[in-house]
Amino acid sequence: MLQEYQRAREDAKVEIARARDRLRERTEQEKLRIRQQIISQLLREEEKLHNLATSGSRCTSSDGSLSSGGTSGYNSSPALPSQLQSPDSVQHKVRN
Repeated sequence: MLQEYQRAREDAKVEIARARDRLRERTEQEKLRIRQQIISQLLREEEKLHNLATSGSRCTSSDGSLSSGGTSGYNSSPALPSQLQSPDSVQHKVRN
């Protein structure tokens, strides 16, 4: 009877350790998913700011008066993809 109890106790310990490992792995995956979500949001915000900056510089002349250029307003020029970093490359920097 005592051996059965000890065996059941050991089995329970092993199962708890496995569950703890699975939970740790899920937690790490969730952290990574949240980081990637934040990085993606930051990249979108950076693109918006870039668009605002480039459209703002087109709307005014050097003396600060409004110009009558062909494009003006939000999103008149797409951000240059080479200037934006992918979530993977930013993730790599975050980890280091």
